Amino acid sequence: MARISIVRNIHINDVVLSSTILIGDIVDVNLRNKALAVQREVSSYHSKEGNFDDYRIFTKPIPQPDVYEQVDFNVVNRSPYIKVGDVDVIGISTSALLQVGSNQTIRAESRTKHIRQLKGSP
Repeated sequence: MARISIVRNIHINDVVLSSTILIGDIVDVNLRNKALAVQREVSSYHSKEGNFDDYRIFTKPIPQPDVYEQVDFNVVNRSPYIKVGDVDVIGISTSALLQVGSNQTIRAESRTKHIRQLKGSP
């Protein structure tokens, strides 16, 4: 039986960096974010910096769990509705999902490399 989601009110302050608000049903969700942040004590800009391939964190495969067991289950929904009063969200960030509805598959990936470059001793 398909279920209908009912939400009285959703209040969200901020949604950033490959995040999504989804109202309704979807089969497949694929969220992704890469971030390369360089913080320098002395500002300087170089035209050809910031290649993701230079850092292993962005190319290393993400391990996926192996599922060995078969799981059989039966769900009985006593009501055709999913009812929620108020949803209050401060922030959704970095490849996150807020969904009201159903889905089959979610893939979310966020990789961040933060580099601090400080002046050395004189």
